[in-house]
Parts: sequence; structure tokens; C-alpha cells
Amino acid sequence: MKKFIFSMKSLLKIKISLEKQLKNKYAEAVQFYNICIEEEKALEKLKNGLRNNMYNNEVEISPSDMEAFNRYYKSLEEKQVMQKLKSDKAYNEVELVRKELLEITSEKKMLEKMKEKQYEKYLYDLVKEQEKEMDDILSFKTTMA
Repeated sequence: MKKFIFSMKSLLKIKISLEKQLKNKYAEAVQFYNICIEEEKALEKLKNGLRNNMYNNEVEISPSDMEAFNRYYKSLEEKQVMQKLKSDKAYNEVELVRKELLEITSEKKMLEKMKEKQYEKYLYDLVKEQEKEMDDILSFKTTMA
């Protein structure tokens, strides 16, 4: 009997390859998202430190220094808003890739189950064929005797 060949072998290979690519893409997306979150936290920490330092400072500050501080603080707030948007976009990308990965993984598992069933049928047919050959050999021996 011929050897077992899965009928959708090439499709399964493609799904396995896509799954591997998406796992890498997912890892990169998660890493980028984590970097964005860390940058967001760093900006918040910097803002809080400046604000606390400014209010706890017992030295008199000139109006021009206060204005410069306010401009710098406002620019940090704007950077923080931009960083939050960047983090949200990165999170959306993570979720999108995760959904794709789940879909490909489920398709791959379905194909693997299909392969198992085809292999079980192949083994069943192989046993039936071997039994038939044994019956033929036995019937040939009895007719020769």
C-alpha cells in the first residue's frame, strides 16, 4: 500500500508558517507597546517631580522663570497626551495581531485534526488490506493443499 500523504499538507505548511510569523509580529507589537507605556510613565514621573520640586522650593522665583516653567510643563503635558495616543495605537495593533494569531492557530489546529483523522483512516485501510492479503494467502494455501 502507498505511504500516507495528507491531502492538505501544503495548506498546513502555510498555516504553520503564518502562525510563526504572527507570533514574531505579536512579540514585537507587545514589546513596542510596553516601551510606549514605560515612556508614558516616565513623562508622568517627570511631570510630578517638577511640580513637587516647584511647589516645595522655598526660593523666590521670578515671573519670567515661572512663565518658562509653565511653558515647559505644558509641553510635557502635550507630550504625555501624544504618548498616550501612541500607546493606544500600539495596544490596538497588539489586539489586532492577537486576533489574527488566534484565527490562524485555530485554522492550523483544525487542519491538524483533519490530518489525524486521515491518518487514522489510512491505518484502518492498511489493516483491512493486510487482513485481506492474509485471507488471500490462507485461501490460496488451502486450495493448494
